[in-house]
Amino acid sequence: MAPDIEKVRQWWERDPSTAIQRYESGLRAPNGPNEATEMGDSRRKVSQYFLRVRALCQKEMLDADLVATTLGAEPVQVFLLYVDPLDEVVCRVAGKAHNTAERNYSGSYLKRHFNAIAVSDPWGLRGEVRMSECE
Repeated sequence: MAPDIEKVRQWWERDPSTAIQRYESGLRAPNGPNEATEMGDSRRKVSQYFLRVRALCQKEMLDADLVATTLGAEPVQVFLLYVDPLDEVVCRVAGKAHNTAERNYSGSYLKRHFNAIAVSDPWGLRGEVRMSECE
């Protein structure tokens, strides 16, 4: 998953202030595959990972404390700040409502296991996570 996270990071590093708009424009472009859709493949893989972690924890097939010990805070912060906003764009372009289950679960996870650093930005490109957006 590291190469996929790196592709998402590179997308944001190019210009954090336009990352979301560039992605939406790329998804709406009529010319088929482009840089946005290629990065979107990586975004989807990362997003699906967090969907699966949430589902397994909620079904008690995976212990949330074990996840916190092994995964830590940074990957979840990256998901909330950089991946989930792009997921929202995909839904907007498709004319669908964005399912916030992963956002809500991840925000609660950070508060519960890493409250002291829950609002930090590990990449330093977007600022702080607004926890009100994560509930």
